[in-house]
Order: sequence, then structure tokens, then C-alpha cells
Amino acid sequence: MNSTLNINTKNDSSHKILGAKIKHFRKIKGITQKQLGIETGVTFQQIQKYESGANSPSLDRLKQISEILNISLYDLIDTSGNQDSDNGDYANRVMYYINQVTNKSLKDKIVEIVRIMSNAE
Repeated sequence: MNSTLNINTKNDSSHKILGAKIKHFRKIKGITQKQLGIETGVTFQQIQKYESGANSPSLDRLKQISEILNISLYDLIDTSGNQDSDNGDYANRVMYYINQVTNKSLKDKIVEIVRIMSNAE
């Protein structure tokens, strides 16, 4: 999945930034607005409103969305824009796949491999 998150934190409202993140992570997960709506108990139109920034989900709904998308709540609510989009995209994809691993010991080993490889350049 190739999805790049482009957010202008200076000009976009926090609702639009949040919406863009929901859309970005939803696409990485490979699910439709309808599927996300069904899993969260809202209509796909409500998901569209979240993604466009027209409405903002409650904290409970955000937590539910983050769990469905296998990301941390912080990934959704951080609007600092400190990561550049290419590195952020790689990090998001790695996080997505690591979150698919259920064995904690194996997750720790994967993180250690990535840490070692990051110092190998």
C-alpha cells in the first residue's frame, strides 16, 4: 500500500488534520469508509465527515478507530507535523505490520532488528 500523508499544519484546522490522518491510516489498512463505519457503529457518511474535517469524532470514537486501524491514539491526535511525509509513511507502514504480530517476544525482536538496521547506514 502506497499512501502518503500530506498535511499543512500551518493552514489546516485540527479537524482537517485529524480527518486526513483517519483517511490515511484507513487506506493503509485497506478498508473502505463503509467497513470502518460498520466496525465503529456509524454510517459511512459520518466517516466521510470525519475525514473531511466537517465533524470531529469523540475521544471514545477516536480510541475505537485507532484500535480498528491498529495504530495508537497518539498517531491520530498528534498534529505537530514533525515527521516528513516520506519517513512518516515508512514508519506508519512498519507500525501497521508490527501491530499485526501478536507475539510480544517476536515484536521485541523485530524492533531490535529495525534498531540495528537503522544504525547500519
